[in-house]
Amino acid sequence: MKGQMFGKFLFEVDYDQCLFTWKVVQPLDSDETKEVNEKIKSSILSLNNRETKILVDNRELLDEKGYHIVFPNSVNQEWIQLQQWQKLYCKQIAVLCGTLLMKAQMDRLAKSSGLVDILRTFYHKDHKKSLDKAYEYLEISKSSLLESG
Repeated sequence: MKGQMFGKFLFEVDYDQCLFTWKVVQPLDSDETKEVNEKIKSSILSLNNRETKILVDNRELLDEKGYHIVFPNSVNQEWIQLQQWQKLYCKQIAVLCGTLLMKAQMDRLAKSSGLVDILRTFYHKDHKKSLDKAYEYLEISKSSLLESG
């Protein structure tokens, strides 16, 4: 099942692989992030399995000037709350990052939320290489959401 919210957040639930994939294509404000987080939670719960794997693609997340972004504090707080919830329902989480700065930010968020044991971040200038590493970590064949563009 694929969907989108606000034209900024794309997602897919893959019941066969027990995988929830999402891609943020434009910055979300804190109100949008709250709504997105509710969608993420309901999608994870629809998998009905503590073995759920999450694949997040932030590699192409750019601001209005075309620069890779880091999330503002208000959005970070929403992500931390989501990650704390995910500890109860997820086996593994892979986050694809567009820059080393974003990778460092995602690593800090994982540490703050206590997900350090199950969340891995991936960055490589060659996006395909970081995607392949995430697939390997999650032990999945592919994500049709990310393979289709």
